[in-house]
Amino acid sequence: MCIPNRNYSYVGGGSVSVLLCPYSTYDWGNTSFINSANYSKKEGNDGITSSSQARIPPSEPMPTGRLWPSHKDHLNVYFMNGSDTEQSQVRRIVRKHYNSLPMRIRFVFLSRGQIDMSDIRVEFTDEDTSWSCIGTDAQFRWGQTTMGLKRHHRRSTEEKTDAITQASILHEFGHALGMRHAHQHPDLKADWDYETLMSHSKWSLKRVRKNYDHDAEGVRNEIWDLPYDPQSIMHYVIRDGDTHNRITMVEKNTVLSDGDKKMLLRRYPKKLEEKETKTGKKRTRGDETGQELLSGPTRKLKILKLSP
Repeated sequence: MCIPNRNYSYVGGGSVSVLLCPYSTYDWGNTSFINSANYSKKEGNDGITSSSQARIPPSEPMPTGRLWPSHKDHLNVYFMNGSDTEQSQVRRIVRKHYNSLPMRIRFVFLSRGQIDMSDIRVEFTDEDTSWSCIGTDAQFRWGQTTMGLKRHHRRSTEEKTDAITQASILHEFGHALGMRHAHQHPDLKADWDYETLMSHSKWSLKRVRKNYDHDAEGVRNEIWDLPYDPQSIMHYVIRDGDTHNRITMVEKNTVLSDGDKKMLLRRYPKKLEEKETKTGKKRTRGDETGQELLSGPTRKLKILKLSP
């Protein structure tokens, strides 16, 4: 389900026409449009508003791979609908599995009526699948849903239903952080049986290929700097018969793997705090190397080590 083309103009002249889709993983080729904070919404079109313009400073380029930029240390999450039980379950799972990691970015859950402050907007749905915008793509759906969470009806046991729901929530919030499908890693030499996958998922061939192929448009330029991880929360189930070359089957993963955690800590390194012992003034500054930062012979700075 895609949103109609929208034309946005930006200061300096010119415009760009964008097709937005909940399942998209676009590479926005026009970086002069993406990187500028000086866009203006064209008359009569929905989309980017003045509230979202300030989210990316003009001096800071859009990060690659749709990762959130270094000045962002939290993502505001707003529930568009859902019962108290559904919302509470999402908060509990996200806080336990994502907010507990020693990374820079955190999810903050907003109260009703605070949609204008939101980065991520969650809707509970009875559709056939869950979905999420990839990382900063959410900024191009201002005021609209950026994540759909499928309601999982009771299975044979409550424990099984809770595990499936948790897996879905963690997977989609992983996408919200810019994480890609692990089974699209080029080191997984899968010869997919598209007809079987279409039968399981009830998806079109185009959608299957976009979500499975390692050379699909959305992941073609992805930097895979970690090994293939079959235990990743971002990995789809692989059943017997899903591939022609009968690669090892993969069960449903319901928690973040060690590889997922390593990836997130690498993508969002926590800022190191500096203490200026001479004046007692405290500052915070990012330093991904972990080395000491000295700004002169008379100033002593102490680096507070991160938690392991």
